[in-house]
Parts: sequence; structure tokens; C-alpha cells
Amino acid sequence: MLKAWRPYLAIILGLLLLFVYTQFKQKKYEAKTEPLFEVSMDDVKMVTIERGDQQITLLKNDLAWAFSAPDTGKPATDKINSFIKDVIQGQRENSVSDDTVKFAKYGIAKAMAYIVTIKGEEGILAKGYIGQGMVDAQADFIRYEGSSKIYPIRGQITYMLGLSSTWWR
Repeated sequence: MLKAWRPYLAIILGLLLLFVYTQFKQKKYEAKTEPLFEVSMDDVKMVTIERGDQQITLLKNDLAWAFSAPDTGKPATDKINSFIKDVIQGQRENSVSDDTVKFAKYGIAKAMAYIVTIKGEEGILAKGYIGQGMVDAQADFIRYEGSSKIYPIRGQITYMLGLSSTWWR
């Protein structure tokens, strides 16, 4: 009786092994996500956003955020919370290139990118060049100071990088 089932068991075993093999191979090609900026919000004391000759600096006090001089007042809490969640604590995927010639194509050349500098008590914690690429208008990209690797960002965040205090209110 068992002899009659051997071919079927062999086929099922073979299909099971093929399934397990393809699952392991597929994991190799899955996009891995990593934090956009590897900083702790407890360490962040100041965030500067600049592009071209425009710049805005946000200072973190004990309980709230405020603008640095010459701007005065406080930014809206919902804008700050969205900025923290989607930009500072946002996600990026694997590097798509490390070719410095492609910086303009991905919108992260120094002349065209939003430069986000995150500072703490001890100085600069992280600095990134964020831009919207010409490759895909629906995607934003980042590169970090001192690195030529280009990373796609999960979601669009360039619209959150307001350069005037009125945008933050």
C-alpha cells in the first residue's frame, strides 16, 4: 500500500522543498528599511532646514519647539509632530546608487537639495541632503554628509521641509 503512494509523496516533498527554496531566495530581494536619521529625539536640540539662500532653524526647549532669531513665536504642534514622525523618524530603503554624477538626477545635489541638519548638545548628530528626483516625481531621495550613497525615502517628505516661519504656524 505504501509503495503506491511513494511517487505522490516524492512529488509533494519536491514541491515543498521548491517552495521553501523560493521563499529564502525572495527574502534576498525584499526592500529593507532603515531609519532616515539614526538619532534619538532626546538628544535633538536644534533642526536647521536650508535650501539655496533660505534657511529656518527650529530650537527644542524642554517642552516645546520655537524658532531661532530673527523669527519669533512657536511652530504649530501638529506640523512639528508630523515633521518628527515622517522626517526625523522616517524610513529609507536600500541604496540605489553611489554615483556622484547622479546627484542632480535624484535632486540631492547641494545646490538643489533641502539640507537638513540635526544638532544636539555635542554638535551635529546628522546631516542629510533631501530632494525630489527627476527619475520619479513621486519619490524623494536622501544622501548623507560624507557619503555618496543615494537612498529612496519611504513616502514623500519634501513638502514638510518648509523654509518660512509662516509655513510652520
